Amino acid sequence: MRGKVSCDAQNLPCRTSSELHFFLLLRFSVYLWGKVIILFQIRLRGNMAETLPRSLLTPLRIRVLWALLRYPHLSASEIADVVQCRPSTVYTVMRTLSYHGALESIYMPSPDFLGVELIGLHLIPRSLLGRERERAHLLELLEGLPWVVHATMLNGGTILVSMTRDFAQLKKCIFTVRAFARRTGLWSPEDITTLIFPREASETAGLFSFHRAVEKLLFRPPPEEHRTEWRCSLSMEDLSWNDLTTLSGLLSFPSLSDSQLANLLKMGRRKVSRTRQKLLQEGAIRPLRVPKVSMLPVSSILLILARDPTLRRSGEMAELLRAIEGSSPFMSCWNHFGAFSISTTRGDEDTLRTLLAGLERGESGWISVSSTAPGRVENLRGPEFLPLLEELIRERFFGR
Repeated sequence: MRGKVSCDAQNLPCRTSSELHFFLLLRFSVYLWGKVIILFQIRLRGNMAETLPRSLLTPLRIRVLWALLRYPHLSASEIADVVQCRPSTVYTVMRTLSYHGALESIYMPSPDFLGVELIGLHLIPRSLLGRERERAHLLELLEGLPWVVHATMLNGGTILVSMTRDFAQLKKCIFTVRAFARRTGLWSPEDITTLIFPREASETAGLFSFHRAVEKLLFRPPPEEHRTEWRCSLSMEDLSWNDLTTLSGLLSFPSLSDSQLANLLKMGRRKVSRTRQKLLQEGAIRPLRVPKVSMLPVSSILLILARDPTLRRSGEMAELLRAIEGSSPFMSCWNHFGAFSISTTRGDEDTLRTLLAGLERGESGWISVSSTAPGRVENLRGPEFLPLLEELIRERFFGR
């Protein structure tokens, strides 16, 4: 019949009505699933609030959250043993954190490489203690280096070096200290332990944020049965210049991919990937899932240092702490080495300002009263805060 074209004329396969219905249904199903995925992504992005809703965290879940921050290397069952709850509760908290975008993957360094940015920490034997001339000479050598901002040595035999963000210069700083040790003969250069402390890694893991969770992470060492030994077969001497640069980038920017990190460091992607795998295999770093510190329902973090050292051990400060902890808006108040931090839930800033006004009117003599956002350590950057930082590091990582 005229106007009627067969399937063969158009080189098209002939389809029955059932086949056509099947393909139409398939196309509609694909379209429908696409809409569902888009709506789910929109809802997921909407749930990624800046702060984790406080209403979602019961007292038991809050304890689990603190344990996740305090022992990031433990499994869910081990966390349950620490908190004395069921493993299902730990999984529920982790699912809640993941749903709200409050759980992230990081590369936590082993104790051989833990730290904060701009600080090269050198643990030196006590043979230098009491030898003021050699001690002053070493500090002068370090501060004379163009990339060193400040150098100080504490009574515990620890030298802190604040450096500019040129990670390659850290090795030159180490060489300077070892050359001084070799020239004076006061100690063996091999006795010096060196740690790198990138700031971004510490903020991601919440190591130096002054709030309730990280106070427990920093100042209360885990029980002996939960102290996991990280066996790392690498040392700083085993790393080449490229390895050291890649390691610093991995620790400073743990969320970047290999290609992004390669662009940042001006290196090849394969070289970054090989170094990452090498560090993982040798135990220098390990992947962990930790809560985002910035999303915890906490605000108005205060760091207060007593000007008079005797005040740090007086009953006046203990009485003040008890009064603060008795106030309902405050989550915690904790004192250590003359500095204490106050954490409160959001919306209670007026109460904190009233407390600050009372402290400043008193005769206690505070050297600093300042408000800090979670995950920031600017208040620890100045020379007057370095002794405090040194004490925090020694107690947290070396149990002293």
